[in-house]
Amino acid sequence: MKNTTTLTTRYSFLQGFFWASLCPSYALLSLYLTESGFFVREIGIILAIANICVVILQPLLADFADRTTKMTLKHITILLVSLTIFVLLLLYFASNIFLLIAICVIFISITSMTISTLVSAIGMYYINKGVKINFGMARGIGSISFALVSLVLGVLIERFGTDIILIAGALLYAILLLVLSTFKMERNTNALTTEPFQENENHGGLIPFFKKYKRFCVMLIGVIFLFSLHSTLNVYILQIVRYAGGTQSDVGICLSLAAVSEVPMMFFFTYLIKKVPSGTLLKISAIFFTIKAILFLFISSIWIVYTGQLMQLLSFAIYTPASVFYTNKLVASDDKVKGQSFLAVSQILGSIIGTLIGGLIHDSYGVMTMIQFGVVLSAIGTCIVLLCSPNLKSAT
Repeated sequence: MKNTTTLTTRYSFLQGFFWASLCPSYALLSLYLTESGFFVREIGIILAIANICVVILQPLLADFADRTTKMTLKHITILLVSLTIFVLLLLYFASNIFLLIAICVIFISITSMTISTLVSAIGMYYINKGVKINFGMARGIGSISFALVSLVLGVLIERFGTDIILIAGALLYAILLLVLSTFKMERNTNALTTEPFQENENHGGLIPFFKKYKRFCVMLIGVIFLFSLHSTLNVYILQIVRYAGGTQSDVGICLSLAAVSEVPMMFFFTYLIKKVPSGTLLKISAIFFTIKAILFLFISSIWIVYTGQLMQLLSFAIYTPASVFYTNKLVASDDKVKGQSFLAVSQILGSIIGTLIGGLIHDSYGVMTMIQFGVVLSAIGTCIVLLCSPNLKSAT
């Protein structure tokens, strides 16, 4: 019990400082680019390139993590965090070169999104070892941290400018490195199991995974559509806030409200998952993704935006832990990192659609048309998830 409590506490710190770091190093990058003189469509292209790179690289990294006996998830995560800190500082000292800004933002986005998957995978590693980590509580701490950092940075940006985003990101990631150093993981096992790694015909790579989990992969198409508008609302929150008559400080408030609204569900999730199957929770979250999207069609003031952000409670807040648990239960032990990675890649593909097409629509037709397009995609995604989510009794 003491070991469980201690590990839950450390994992809560890990989630807390990761999500605190993610606020300046990912969520606020669009604001940074806007204030650096980039057009909305250019921001969309930059972030889409980053997402495309993640789609290509993350499954390969996941396959490597499932196979390697020389590096643990901890070592891989430390490497990526260290590289992110270096690039954040590089961007701070060379923030007047447009091409370098674009390249650095792409790199930071890639590593931040990849670290997100690894942080979840570390939690599943211990859960699969039989340690009863309170994953929901740890993720809730992450949401609180994100909310607090969003509020503070919203104020600091108006006072000191957007360069504070880079400094905050580097400092928070540095603390994350210290937290990561406290974890112990075995080198000679599969990334998410306690079993020694063994090469076999079912653990060959990505194509066998697609064949083995056909319905799961179809369901992930629905996740792509769901995250298209979810990403649009996050990446272009500054443009949406300005459309509603708000300011830069309102951006911090909006991000904070969304994060705070996640907290009750994250803390309650450990109890909820015992009563309701993770697959059912996944479907419920899909429905509320689209309900939230529809609410944004009626923006008339900043208060409507605030209300929409609070809908995070029943959409993203349920989806985040439910999807991780669902995937962990569905896929076999030697496919677990790939399963979590493909889940993340689906979200990233949605981000590509949301950032790239959303940015183009915004510059050509405005904020409302961008939202309307996203609502249609979100509704399609909800239907696919409801119809195609495989039963946990079947791997197909």
